[in-house]
Amino acid sequence: VWFALLTPVVARIRETEGVPDAYDLGKFVAELRELEVRRGVQPLQLNEATLPGLLDFIIEHHTATMRLAHEVKSGVIPGPPATVTDATPRRDA
Repeated sequence: VWFALLTPVVARIRETEGVPDAYDLGKFVAELRELEVRRGVQPLQLNEATLPGLLDFIIEHHTATMRLAHEVKSGVIPGPPATVTDATPRRDA
């Protein structure tokens, strides 16, 4: 996932710095692909259609994790998992 999200950033850095092999993680990616094949897992397909939903999921997951950590730290008994809507402060509050 992170490779797919960072690909445009790495491409821009390579172009800006004039170093075509900067951040070359090809060998690492190849090893990960081999592990996926051995486990029978299909590689995650990221494109313009699937990326927004994935980002929503990631944001929601991390928001819930941060909410839980905050509740534990403050001594509150954690409630059910939060959604992005639950974790977003209301403007009228």
